[in-house]
Amino acid sequence: MATFYSILNSCHGVIEHSTVLGAEFSNRTHQLFEKYYPIEINPEISKEEKTPMMIEWWSSAHDLMMEYGLKKHHIKEMFVGANIDVRYLLHHSFPASLQVCLSCSLESLL
Repeated sequence: MATFYSILNSCHGVIEHSTVLGAEFSNRTHQLFEKYYPIEINPEISKEEKTPMMIEWWSSAHDLMMEYGLKKHHIKEMFVGANIDVRYLLHHSFPASLQVCLSCSLESLL
């Protein structure tokens, strides 16, 4: 889960740090990051407490994407200039994460 989450988080980071939707969009998504990331990494907060807050974070980020009119062509433009190698992450990290899920009998949806 952690590795897959890091891939997803990296993809969201590309969108949130891009200037394609304007500086205000980037500022607002950064505010969400500043609010929720400390919660995400805080070892003193239980998974049960974090989960609703993380859902709130992702929902808020997705709402902003819709508010600012994110379209498929924007995503392509954002990733063309991004410094991220998702293929590397998927090839080197995801298989190990999936194996952990399978060994723990965790259901996976790809």
